[in-house]
Amino acid sequence: MFLEFFNRELKGALSRPMIYIFVFIYALLAFGAVASDNVQIGGAIGNVHKNAPHTLTVFVTVLSFIGLLFATAFFNNAALRDYNNQFNEILFSTPVKKGHYFFGRFLGAFILATVPFLGIYIGVWLATLISPALGWLDADRLGPTQLRAMVNTFLIFVLPNMFFGGAIIFWLAHRFKSTVVSFV
Repeated sequence: MFLEFFNRELKGALSRPMIYIFVFIYALLAFGAVASDNVQIGGAIGNVHKNAPHTLTVFVTVLSFIGLLFATAFFNNAALRDYNNQFNEILFSTPVKKGHYFFGRFLGAFILATVPFLGIYIGVWLATLISPALGWLDADRLGPTQLRAMVNTFLIFVLPNMFFGGAIIFWLAHRFKSTVVSFV
C-alpha cells in the first residue's frame, strides 16, 4: 500500500503544471544570476567565478528559503487532500494502514519538493554554456562546471532542508487541518 500512495502522489503532481513552473522559476533565477551582473542572489560575487562551487552554494542556500514556500504547497496538498475532499473518514474505515498512507504521501511530497531545486543546476549549466557564446559575459568570469559541487549542495543543503521543513509543514497541516497554518 505504501508504494501505491507514493506513486499516486508523484503521478498526481507530475500531471499538473505547478512543479514545472517552480523548476522554470528557479532555472530563470539561476540563469540570470550567472549570465548577468544585474541579477544577484545572496549578494555580490566579487572575484569568484560566477559558477564556482561557493557561488552555487550561496544560490542554493538563499533559494532554499523560497523553496520552503514551494514545499508547503506539496506537503500541504499531500496532508490535506483527503480531508478537504471529505474522503478521510471513508479511507480510514478500510484496512489501510495509517503508516503506509502517511509515509507514502510524505515521501511523495518530499521528492516533489526537491525537484524544483534541479532548476538551479539547470540554470547555472545553461548560463555557463550560453552567456559566453552570446557575448553576455566574458569567458574568464566562468570556471568549469563542477558536477561534484552540484551533487554536494543537493545532498548537503536541499535534502535535509526539505526533509525537516517538510516534516514540520506536513505535521502542522495534518494536525490543524488548515492551509493557512501550514503556510504561516
